[in-house]
Amino acid sequence: MSTSDDPESTPDRDAPEGSACSAHPEIPAVATCPRCGNHACMVCWHASVDRCDTCLKRDPSEAAPPLPWEQPALSFPARLLGTLATALTPVKSAPAFGRDELQPALSFALITFAPLALLAGVIPYTKTMEFSGPFVIKLQGTPLPDHAAIVTDVVRASLIGFALCLLQWAVFTAPYVSLARAYGDPRRRNVALRTMLYRGFLIPAQQVIFMLLAWAFVARGAPEAQVAFLMLVSLIPLVLLMSTMWSAARLGVALGPLMSFVVVAVPITLWQYMQPALLKLLTYLKIVAP
Repeated sequence: MSTSDDPESTPDRDAPEGSACSAHPEIPAVATCPRCGNHACMVCWHASVDRCDTCLKRDPSEAAPPLPWEQPALSFPARLLGTLATALTPVKSAPAFGRDELQPALSFALITFAPLALLAGVIPYTKTMEFSGPFVIKLQGTPLPDHAAIVTDVVRASLIGFALCLLQWAVFTAPYVSLARAYGDPRRRNVALRTMLYRGFLIPAQQVIFMLLAWAFVARGAPEAQVAFLMLVSLIPLVLLMSTMWSAARLGVALGPLMSFVVVAVPITLWQYMQPALLKLLTYLKIVAP
């Protein structure tokens, strides 16, 4: 069977020996773009989406199908679960953010971000219940709280969690979108915002995962190594978010390698500086224990 007849074979994109990059004639080419036929160097070739940099800048959305959420022919579960699953392939799915529509992204954010953000506050900010592992809940207070007090407390904790997750999302999104619009292709103004709307659920997801793991496996006085491992596992959603932000800046907004790193590093650094001050404020307001 020939290579072209084998559906599982990988097309040969290698550039002819001795050829030079179409955009950088002084640099040897490593691949041939299947869309335009030009040769591309390592900087200009994006193997994950099988396109050269020039074609991506021309139309990034062509390098990836629309997100499942933006395919009306699919059922609601298929659209929802399919779009959630694309978070696991941040580079491959990044060009799909190169479209202009914001309304689908907003609706997806409301359905995914809001419930997770409300859930993220329940374990750390409730005062009437103690969540001790594994999966044990103990009522706190003298006298013990009644049903109405518990419901009120859970609602209060959920709103606190939602507010904090929304704040973190805003701190990530504002500089990311601003820098992407300032230095990226002006025709791709909505790419960065679409990215954060579609992937914003990863922020509360990280907190929910950490709290559930701690509730399930970490007892009082647990070894530091065990706690550290659980923290590393819970960081996977944030790693996926940062990878998506970088990939969307590079493949969707058409930023260079360095600037696509900067637009991600700035919001992450800003959040790291804000966290200590935020913790002090929460402690002062007696939302968290000192």
